[in-house]
Amino acid sequence: MISSSRLKEIGECIRVLHAGLLASMKLSTEKAIAIGKLLDEVKRSMRLRDFHKWVADNCGFCQRSAYKYIKLSRLKVPLAELSKLKLTEAYEAVGIPNRRDSRQTSGRLALRFEEFRQAHPHMSAKELAAVKLFLAWLKLKQTIG
Repeated sequence: MISSSRLKEIGECIRVLHAGLLASMKLSTEKAIAIGKLLDEVKRSMRLRDFHKWVADNCGFCQRSAYKYIKLSRLKVPLAELSKLKLTEAYEAVGIPNRRDSRQTSGRLALRFEEFRQAHPHMSAKELAAVKLFLAWLKLKQTIG
């Protein structure tokens, strides 16, 4: 079990590293890995729901970001190699989808469906539902890779 003073120290360290990471327009993979290692230390010391509450109370970012940092820190790739990548590239290398790309894909697919619907006014609701289902499948396929 980690002492409460160590938990506070780790929380402050994570806040400082996270703020530095966000402040520099060039996101630092090394800082993200350091944050992930600290988060992993805390996560291993407590129950999951306590960890989620601790992240919300101490880190200044969401659980999703916490898990992205942890996943990145657990890579068995030499830091020298990983630090050459931008943070988004490192996330991509680990298989962590970029949420912004996912939203852009959703928007493009919705627009594509609307254009299709307007170009084919003769299609029944059932046929349009099939097209919409197909586009959702395409989105899922793009997200998974």
